[in-house]
Amino acid sequence: MKVFTDRQSETGQGAQTMIKNANSYSSMDQRIESIQVSKSDRQIAKEHMRDADSVADLICRAAKKLRSAEGLLSRLFVHRTQ
Repeated sequence: MKVFTDRQSETGQGAQTMIKNANSYSSMDQRIESIQVSKSDRQIAKEHMRDADSVADLICRAAKKLRSAEGLLSRLFVHRTQ
């Protein structure tokens, strides 16, 4: 599972995040496989892990778009006051 603590400011950072996610998936998959539970419980755990990751990614993308909109609005108000 990935944790978002700071903003993505570089263009290439998205690709790096995708690589890290792929690595964390395989690592987490291995941990889940080692747990002594039924195969269906392991599959459910994997699905929940991916769902949580998708939600976190969606929130980060929304935050990025909001920051972009904030910048546009700030520039608009600066031009109106001049």
